[in-house]
Amino acid sequence: PEGDGGEVMVLMVSPYPARDAQDEGNTLTPVLISGSSFTGGLLYSASTKKDGLITIGDLQSTILAFLGVDKPAAITGQPLVARPSELTRPSDSVAQAGNQLYLLNSRIAKINISRSPVLKSFVIAQIIVLILALLLIVFGVQKTRLFLFLRWLMAFVASVPLGLLVQPLTARFELSEILLFTILFAALITFIAFWSNKQGKNGEPIGIIALLTAFAILIDTLSGSNLMSNSVLGYSPVGGARYYGIGNEYMGVLLGSSVIGISVYLQRFGTSRKNMIAAGTLLVLWAYAVSVPWHGSNLGGSLSLVTAYLVTVIGLVSEKRSKKRLRTWLVAIAAAVVVAIVLSLADLARQTEAQSHIGRFASQIRQGGPTSIFPVIVRKLEMNLSLIGYTIWSKALLTFIVVMGVLFCRPKGMLARAAANRPVIFNGIWASFAGSVTAFAVNDSGIVAAATALLFPVALITDLLLNQQYEDDSATCE
Repeated sequence: PEGDGGEVMVLMVSPYPARDAQDEGNTLTPVLISGSSFTGGLLYSASTKKDGLITIGDLQSTILAFLGVDKPAAITGQPLVARPSELTRPSDSVAQAGNQLYLLNSRIAKINISRSPVLKSFVIAQIIVLILALLLIVFGVQKTRLFLFLRWLMAFVASVPLGLLVQPLTARFELSEILLFTILFAALITFIAFWSNKQGKNGEPIGIIALLTAFAILIDTLSGSNLMSNSVLGYSPVGGARYYGIGNEYMGVLLGSSVIGISVYLQRFGTSRKNMIAAGTLLVLWAYAVSVPWHGSNLGGSLSLVTAYLVTVIGLVSEKRSKKRLRTWLVAIAAAVVVAIVLSLADLARQTEAQSHIGRFASQIRQGGPTSIFPVIVRKLEMNLSLIGYTIWSKALLTFIVVMGVLFCRPKGMLARAAANRPVIFNGIWASFAGSVTAFAVNDSGIVAAATALLFPVALITDLLLNQQYEDDSATCE
């Protein structure tokens, strides 16, 4: 196209990948732009915040900006700029920049092609272990080795998200390399968790794994999400749903692991003022990492975490039967809502290229009016309905629901007895369920977030009931 001042911009775009490339998971296509504003380097977009990675909407915005045409609210892309990346300088040749793009695309393609088999294997393992545990709980545990083996398997499955998070540190992205590292790492974490708590009658091994996972996600989120953006359990740039911040997969994992980890800690060491302050500080820090725009604000994740955390805190405060403390926390709830609104307005006030998803959503409402909310709601519903049919996470979510449904009924009275003996832990479990329901309702891929949020609470409750059934059977045999 030709701009108002007679300037010319040339775009070379390959809109569709070749069939062979699709089979290899290589579905991203090249874009080359030449013009006075694009003198060298890699294309950068505020939509992705990554050098060399752009969206089709960015091309639309770039063309409109070049022609001096105002961008309609329906176009969410941002105008492109060319800038030197970390590995290129203005004086570098096109070949050098192209080599960096080749390495980036190669890594993305390998992760993309490995994602499905790894996640399917992970979910199938969850389903098998949970069904076996359910059978032993319902029909009795009489063999010590089988009981211990299944508890180890449950903890091993819970360790997999942590293994998949740190796996990109190896810089190896072939399917066999990802599987081998994750299995060995999860086995090591499981061993450490049980070795440090040989009895573990209150779910301490699961609690340790949960806290390690929650801290690892926190560190990665605050440092730029470099690990989860290159993890098969993280978000994929090929899918185009998210390019920075924390995605729904690890947001769900963080929700479940943080609440369960804190609950097991408080059950073990007590709900003293010191411990409650420490726990509350950690919950605020986790919510901060997910919510603030400068770390890639996940609006649905923020609402889900805040819901789970408030249910956790209110349950703990109510247990102490202190009206004054409960009133204090109700004030804190109102303050949290105000903070969320302030963060949204603060993101909206930032420059467009610096805004996160929540700021652009607020900007879209400001331009298109309140009615622009409805297409977003419809899109979320359509995406969740479509996910039911093809995502493996819908099978995991269904398994979690079935397992919990059975455990509420059989063995009769066991769940109520376990809850009475461990009130703090079960307060966290119910809070995780509340957060999972919220995640399902407010996220685009709510099924994924809801399923990953239930991994730790369901693993913990199954572990506790397994232990209780084993003790009951052992007492009967004596």
